[in-house]
Amino acid sequence: MSNHTDARNWFQMALADVPRVERSFNAGDFADVAYRIQFCSEKIIKGILLMYGVQFKKFHEASTILHDEILSNPAIDTIESQILNEIVNQGISIETLSTSPRYGNVIAGQFTLPEDLFNAENIKEYTIQLIDEIGALITLLDQKSPPELLDIKEAFMNARDSLRSLVD
Repeated sequence: MSNHTDARNWFQMALADVPRVERSFNAGDFADVAYRIQFCSEKIIKGILLMYGVQFKKFHEASTILHDEILSNPAIDTIESQILNEIVNQGISIETLSTSPRYGNVIAGQFTLPEDLFNAENIKEYTIQLIDEIGALITLLDQKSPPELLDIKEAFMNARDSLRSLVD
């Protein structure tokens, strides 16, 4: 399998998370929305890593790998670097969710359930971050996309528009 085929698979998995985000958002299950946003963001970044030829095993905090492995490459031009930095920044912000959407969190010595951590307002912020990450990915695909990923760009454009309808 080529890296572009592997990238396509990760991008398709990320795209499959978007309707899940929408269903959970509309159902008011904001802890699940947070989990799905985090999962989608990670898959997008793993797809980008594969586009650039970076092979990996299972890991989390994909934005750190993108930063360390790709952005440190002097062959990356300025515009491409700016786009990738935007993706890294959105990814890092989303990754701060860590395990809280699944397991809750201890705040001021008190355990808080995932369902009590997330609400319509704070989940909109994470949704906007995912929208921005997808927007940067679309720009990157405009710059660098091989022909076999052009349909993925269009699918992400539709996904971004669909997510926007949740926060407008």
